[in-house]
Amino acid sequence: MPSTRSRVVRTVLAGLLRLPEPLHRLVRGARHVNDRGEVLDRDLTLVCNLERFQAQELRDRTVDKARRAFVDSCSVVEGPLEQVRTEDAVIPAPTGPIRVRWYVPDGAPDRALVYLHGGGWVVGDLETHDAACRWLAAAGQQVVVAVHYALAPEARFPLAHDEALAAFLALRDALPARGVPPERVGIGGDSAGGNLSAAVCLALRARGLPQPDVQLLVYPATDFRKNTASHLRFATGYLLTSSSIDWYLAHYGADPLDPRASVLLAPSLEGLAPAVVVTAGFDPLRDEGDAYAQRLAASGVPVTHLREGSQVHGFFSMRALPGCRAASDRVLRALNERRQSRRA
Repeated sequence: MPSTRSRVVRTVLAGLLRLPEPLHRLVRGARHVNDRGEVLDRDLTLVCNLERFQAQELRDRTVDKARRAFVDSCSVVEGPLEQVRTEDAVIPAPTGPIRVRWYVPDGAPDRALVYLHGGGWVVGDLETHDAACRWLAAAGQQVVVAVHYALAPEARFPLAHDEALAAFLALRDALPARGVPPERVGIGGDSAGGNLSAAVCLALRARGLPQPDVQLLVYPATDFRKNTASHLRFATGYLLTSSSIDWYLAHYGADPLDPRASVLLAPSLEGLAPAVVVTAGFDPLRDEGDAYAQRLAASGVPVTHLREGSQVHGFFSMRALPGCRAASDRVLRALNERRQSRRA
């Protein structure tokens, strides 16, 4: 449940976003331009500036406090909630019971997306991404099933990976009873969820199992070595910081050279599901996401690479901001077009 403080911040932010342009410009300050000449979205500039004044480094928080803070921050920028039918459930898996939430729009959708939330494998849950999943279901006219995989540090790598795979297989088997054939079930997620989605596709191929109909990778983590230029260039000032990434990776406990974590290091990407890869222009993970999209394409995988140059890491869940809302709308269009092109 969002705190009173987060509700106040959301009200204040809504007021700031409605300021006339001269006052908005005064509050947000100078433009931010990245190495590619892309300009940070005006409202995100304001949000990033506000974050600098109130941010507390993750390394100074306990895991419980970090999780509560993530719930609050998501609630501030999530935007309105779409009205779709929801159902919480628990699915059995070899690793143990896994909580999921079904989102079913009106009508009889015949396609589905298994969604893995972001949050650095440590924070995030069914609530932090509830608004995004509601929107994906309603606007995408698809069944969405959000998966709450095991979080670190209580469950370190590779348990999240194994639970994501088990959940996808169980849900693909369950969806025909709800009118969705197995060949029309996709997988996707943002950040850590994008990483897990890519890893599930690799694991399915290794087991000789059918691929999802699509993989949606929104600013995915693909290389845990942190050795790209964007990690240095956007280390601070754009919501996801270098020190936060270090905190997440330390809790997750994956070997940076293990392809189940650093999917970019997989020896081959051939035969994987068609992909939509989304990168943000002011994101430490930008370059590794670009590299993964390029490797997929070079391996013969149909890829739509959507470069959202004015955005930061996390924009997909910030539909309260007009620029982020427009960018996430483009992601959904790209997802629909990728699926349609496969069936053409």
